Amino acid sequence: MEKIISQEVIENFLHGSDSEEFIVGVEFDYKTNIIYKVIQDPVHGKLLKTDTFTAFLWCSDLSKLNFFNGSKSLQRQMMTEYGIITEKLNTENNDRLENGHKFLVKSLKGYQSLVGFFKRGGIDIWNDKFKKHFTILTPVEQYLVQKKKRLFKGIENYDDVHRLVFDIETTGLNPLEDKIILIGIKDNRGFNKTISAFGEDGEISAIIDFFDIIRKLKPTIIGGYNSAAFDFPFIL
Repeated sequence: MEKIISQEVIENFLHGSDSEEFIVGVEFDYKTNIIYKVIQDPVHGKLLKTDTFTAFLWCSDLSKLNFFNGSKSLQRQMMTEYGIITEKLNTENNDRLENGHKFLVKSLKGYQSLVGFFKRGGIDIWNDKFKKHFTILTPVEQYLVQKKKRLFKGIENYDDVHRLVFDIETTGLNPLEDKIILIGIKDNRGFNKTISAFGEDGEISAIIDFFDIIRKLKPTIIGGYNSAAFDFPFIL
């Protein structure tokens, strides 16, 4: 008989049953199990708190994929090295579930160790050949699900969160050869500035001004269009 999940259970899940409020951002360390929570506290302002989570994924039966060359003893040895714990989920003998991602795999040593364990055994979980055997969330999603927390809980008006966006204009795409010529900065509290980077020392001065502004404004969230993949690495 099909089980019906109540509206109350769904609401509780969506809103996060953990009572912690004012989390507006979550950062993580690939190499460990440490999480950094960005808190927009209504009294104390921006805070940074640490927490931990256990990295996990779901996978199907890998016995036919020559995992660790089919050596169970080597697999057990590597499980100890990478802090791996496995659990078979209750499928209630349902054929579809039995043929699906029926194993929960965790690493006590972090996200990188979890992924590294499978790679050590000859399986790249993102390779087209293998990815259908796995379901993995980002570390941020894993943390929120595992700890039953929710972003922006307790914040009724998102405008209360101090947000800053920036954008750079460059002469090309290679930071080793090309230069920044402009940096635009704007926040949701009225600050708006374009920093010119022209001239002999213009790029250096503009970058210094950019970080001075961040230091003075102390925004809770910093972002921009493709800023994490291009703009910020270019500045660094």
